[in-house]
Formats: sequence, C-alpha cells, structure tokens
Amino acid sequence: MKNVLLVCTHNAGRSQMAEALNRLAPRDVHAESAGQNPCTEGVWQVVVEVMREIGVELEGKQPRKLLPEMLPHADWAVTLA
Repeated sequence: MKNVLLVCTHNAGRSQMAEALNRLAPRDVHAESAGQNPCTEGVWQVVVEVMREIGVELEGKQPRKLLPEMLPHADWAVTLA
C-alpha cells in the first residue's frame, strides 16, 4: 500500500477534492489530506456542490490539521498551493 498525504493551507478545498478522488486511484494507493491552518467552518460549500455534481459527497466532512505523526506514514506528500 502506498500512502499519499495531500497538504494545503485550509484543508477545505483542493486537498479535500483530491482525497475524495482517491476512488479513481489504483487499489494499492491510499490518500488522506490535512491542512496547516484548517478551516473551522468545514469544507467550502462550493467544493461540496461541485463534488456532488460528480457523485462524490463531502457534506459534513471536517478539515484536519496536519500533524507531525502523519508524515512518517506517507510515501509521498503533495502540496497544493
């Protein structure tokens, strides 16, 4: 299993979308996302709406803080600027 850590500032947009699209990745790839300064209001509503249009539900998903213990498990870390 390969683990991909997707990191952005708020974990409320790009990284949440990328993590949700993990379902298109090969079976041996797992993605998770986190942010340096997570948004306290949740995933941005426009992101929820756009992802719903392609059949991916993000309603109620909460941004996560990037923690040091996430890094050793990641085979790759991708920053989304």
